Amino acid sequence: MGEDKEDKPSTNTVNVVRDQLWAAADKSTQAVDEGIQAASHAVKYGAVRGKEEIDKARARSQSFLDTGVAHYKDFEEQVFHKLKDGVHIAREHETASIAGLTAAALLLLPGPRRFLYRRTFGRLRNEQATYASAEVRAKSLAEMQQADAAEAEKLLQRQQAAEAQYDQGLSKLRATARQLQSLASRVRSRETSAETLIKTLRELPNKEALALRSEVAMQAAAAKSRRRLLEKSIWNIAKRDI
Repeated sequence: MGEDKEDKPSTNTVNVVRDQLWAAADKSTQAVDEGIQAASHAVKYGAVRGKEEIDKARARSQSFLDTGVAHYKDFEEQVFHKLKDGVHIAREHETASIAGLTAAALLLLPGPRRFLYRRTFGRLRNEQATYASAEVRAKSLAEMQQADAAEAEKLLQRQQAAEAQYDQGLSKLRATARQLQSLASRVRSRETSAETLIKTLRELPNKEALALRSEVAMQAAAAKSRRRLLEKSIWNIAKRDI
């Protein structure tokens, strides 16, 4: 009887624990189901929102595309009308159109294009750059002027020295010319004396006179050659107006 009383509380305890376990399992299952439902709802909500954003972006893109196409068609129509008006104007003003086309064709050539650039944009250069270039050129000119002045002073000094030497040389040359003339006169006199002596020796028939005449003839020839050399030098001096 005592053992039966002890078994009853044990059985009750087991039942209580089992009930608690089943209750906990039910709560866990319920929590999992609620989590799955919440996740499914979130996924569905996200998909719906994503589709709405995609549709909005697609609508905006289509709006931009339609606007761009409309602007392009409008621009194309304006260009066509401008070209059409240009053709009509060219027909009405044929001479001016030909002149304009000729000028445009000439501008394609390098020569006329450079000429036009020099006559237009070439004159619009920066004033500061032009002034800087002019300043450099002015400095270069000043340096060259200084170099020219130094060289001129040196050459003038050399000229003065040369003129002094020239004056001295001219005086010496004039004195030499007078001396040459005097010497040439003496040589001419000796040449004449030798020729007279040769004539005198021809009258003597002996051998000694013949040998002496030959010697005097050689002296006369030497005097004649010397006289010609002196006269040539005198003539060269005379040509200088000295």
